[in-house]
Amino acid sequence: SLPIRAAMDGLWYTTGEGQRLRLTPLHDGRAVLSGVPDPFTTTDPVTVVTALPEWVPLEALHPETAVSGLTLCWWWDGTTWASSPTANARNIDDLRLPWAESSQATITTIEQIALGAGITPRTDRITQFVQTSESDPATARTMLTGLFA
Repeated sequence: SLPIRAAMDGLWYTTGEGQRLRLTPLHDGRAVLSGVPDPFTTTDPVTVVTALPEWVPLEALHPETAVSGLTLCWWWDGTTWASSPTANARNIDDLRLPWAESSQATITTIEQIALGAGITPRTDRITQFVQTSESDPATARTMLTGLFA
């Protein structure tokens, strides 16, 4: 019942309101977040992928690319998030981290991901991370490295 689906090619987020995102992990700790975070915002899809690094394969982008529907594309180079300088996108720090309808659902999902990876989940750390991400996404991002330690 969660709007997030884990697959071999990444995490997929879809809501009835038309939001469609894909977070795709890449090699060397890199990732790309792309899709349509706000169905009521229009953006020229060409500007969204301008300056896309060569290490981001096109097949890692949300399939909205094929229908010129892509309105957001951010990439993580292992250190920082970046986007096209010509894209009309929101600040990545304003995107909420949990993609679930409730805090408890997010906590449960993260615990299941940890268990699936063979890691004993630290519920206290996960709970603190989720609570922080709801009020201060930028600070929550700094907590990611210790989430499963």
